[in-house]
Amino acid sequence: MDADAAVWLPILAVAGLAAAVALFAWRVAPKGRVRTLRRDLLVARADLRQEEARRGDSEAELDRVRMILAALDDAVIVVGADETVRSVNDAALALFPTTLTSVRGRRMIEITGDHEIAALVRDCLRARARREGRVELSDTGRIVRAIALPVDGGGCLLLARDVTEIHHLQTVRREFVANVSHELRTPLASIRIYAETLLDGGLEVPGMAEDRLVKIISEVDELSQLVKEILDLARLESGRDQPKLVPLAVDALLTDAAERMEAQAERAGVLLSVVASSGLPRLLGDRRMLEGALVNLIHNAVKFTPEGGSVSVGAETDAQTGGVSLWVRDTGVGIAAEHLPRLFERFYKEDRARSRSSGGTGLGLAIVKHVALVHGGRVAAESETGRGSRFTITLPASPYDEARAAD
Repeated sequence: MDADAAVWLPILAVAGLAAAVALFAWRVAPKGRVRTLRRDLLVARADLRQEEARRGDSEAELDRVRMILAALDDAVIVVGADETVRSVNDAALALFPTTLTSVRGRRMIEITGDHEIAALVRDCLRARARREGRVELSDTGRIVRAIALPVDGGGCLLLARDVTEIHHLQTVRREFVANVSHELRTPLASIRIYAETLLDGGLEVPGMAEDRLVKIISEVDELSQLVKEILDLARLESGRDQPKLVPLAVDALLTDAAERMEAQAERAGVLLSVVASSGLPRLLGDRRMLEGALVNLIHNAVKFTPEGGSVSVGAETDAQTGGVSLWVRDTGVGIAAEHLPRLFERFYKEDRARSRSSGGTGLGLAIVKHVALVHGGRVAAESETGRGSRFTITLPASPYDEARAAD
């Protein structure tokens, strides 16, 4: 027994050790592979999360860009290297109206409808340089300032802004300066001539000095009137001169304005009358402004009505608005139809020579228009050459219950 044990025990010990080593190898080796695989999976998942985060940031950035483009007032068009449209914002669709259901992949000329803008973009793509210009759209007549910028990838970014109003204001400003210069030059030249006449010996000629001084005073009065009307118009246009609204009786307003012009009408041999009105609501307006506007219209009517003619002032209910229309009608020389649309523009005169001889500045009707506008009303002119004219100021009625009471 002891001999057998002595023989088998070492064998069993070696076998057990071998089994233990084998078991250890079997257990340890798979665990190492699992750990490696798990580590690789964790790394891959981390990479995936980072990629998703980057993709999310990109999408968020794209959303922000889309929101910015949508909020821009300027038109933005992204053009590819092949000269086809890739993207547009809402402002671009508003500036370049199109009936196409989709603009992506279309040519620039199909979207803008203008060859000059298409040529601007084409030049930018070919030269890879900034190009800009001012274009008048052939279909709408709008003035557009366009800038084409090259972008990475061979494409181009077109920015377009509607500058029609700015262009119009610049034109008006230039015309205003030119007209003011013209209106100032004539009386100043006359004053200089009269003064030089006096210096050259006119003071010694009986009656000449008094005559020239009277004419100088007349020219100075005209200059003062011009400056006054320019300032009045500037205050109205800027909003600094706001109307002091009070309920006004129409008949009293018409009568007061006519009375101020009675002396001029008598000197001109023109019959001036007020057409009685009844049942009209009272106006809500500024008495000084409205009376001044009526005086201006009556003054023009008397000025261009021949001796023996007539001028009438009246009022009626406006059928469209329920307000009140104040009108001045004459039997004068009338106005040609082509001049009617521009009568209320600053310094516009149908006949400059005739207006000059009559002492007109060309600002009176512009002031009348702006007086009507600040009261929420409108103006209109009807005329026919040789058959007189009618000017109308239509204003809202007073909302007060006591509107039919007298002032």
